[in-house]
Amino acid sequence: MQHKFLQMAISSSLNMRSFVRLTPSDTGMVQVSISALEINKTWSLKDLKKLSEEFTADELAQRPTATVLKRLKSFLDITSDSMTSKQMFMILFLYLYLAICINSSQKELPSIQIAIIAELPIGAGLGSSACVAVCLSAALLQQQQMITHLHKNTLSHHWTLEDLKKIDAWAFRSECIIHGTPSGIDNTICTFGGAVTYENGKIQPLQRNFKLNVLIINTKVQRSTRKLVEGVKQKMAKYPEVMQKIMDVIHGISLKSCEILNEEIHEDELYPVLEELIDLNHCQLAALGVSHPSLEYIRYILHEFSLTAKLTGAGGGGCAFAILNSGVSENQKLAAIQKLNESGFHAFETILGGQGVKLCTSVDENPFTELTDI
Repeated sequence: MQHKFLQMAISSSLNMRSFVRLTPSDTGMVQVSISALEINKTWSLKDLKKLSEEFTADELAQRPTATVLKRLKSFLDITSDSMTSKQMFMILFLYLYLAICINSSQKELPSIQIAIIAELPIGAGLGSSACVAVCLSAALLQQQQMITHLHKNTLSHHWTLEDLKKIDAWAFRSECIIHGTPSGIDNTICTFGGAVTYENGKIQPLQRNFKLNVLIINTKVQRSTRKLVEGVKQKMAKYPEVMQKIMDVIHGISLKSCEILNEEIHEDELYPVLEELIDLNHCQLAALGVSHPSLEYIRYILHEFSLTAKLTGAGGGGCAFAILNSGVSENQKLAAIQKLNESGFHAFETILGGQGVKLCTSVDENPFTELTDI
């Protein structure tokens, strides 16, 4: 008997952003700085032009191949197969810069300065790499005049659907550098915002927009998505009948969650059901082997404050989230955050469901002042 192990997943954007400032320069240099990773690197256009000659436009207009990655790693003097977050983001930037500029109608590589500030913690399973990839793609595509048509209103500038799809496609290709074979969920969420379902390789937006107050708790435990996925695959091969049952339950939980999120339900009715489904979902994921002692301890602490948490992303550390239902008082919330932080975690409040990529204006809160920030 063949087991397919298919199930639906629901993913939502967070009301947390990354900001990119792209500034043209006449220095003949390309500079990139990412504060969260202490990256501050400068290359000469002469060296980058020489590197670009090793690729064809078609070669860079697709998922990065092993050959492409090998050349980029060699340029950065990276010799280890196991790369740090800093090294992966450097390759991600170089790939997007070269690939987009070579595939544009411009004749020369541009001399620019790129500054990136990310609100999302890096490597915590919250999609930080996708968020940066989307912002970088949008900034470079805009600079190269590959996306130019903006819908303007009094609050912000928005790209057309066609341009957003282009941003999404470039971000997905660069995400392959970080995750190998990503699902595409993270870059889609960061580009379009809102929430989506993912089933059998297909991504569909939820019918109704929603916003939920949540606590995000960073365990500060680093984990490898690839290793966690491989561990689950090994269990599937060893116990196919058992694992199929677990997958079926997860699928049912996602279907029910999707159903109630698409309905017009008052918060007082919505939150209790979601909390039960969140608890059920986490327990199934723990049975798959992707929880972690730190995640279980977070659940134990939050139980004291009548809150229910589940792991995010691939699990194994990373982050957990808990819905702040209407019955949780301000004092309860602050006490929970204090205890979590005192226990060595980092807890903060945010909102599930938010806007996708956009060009910031003077009325937007952002760490830069120029209107070219994205």
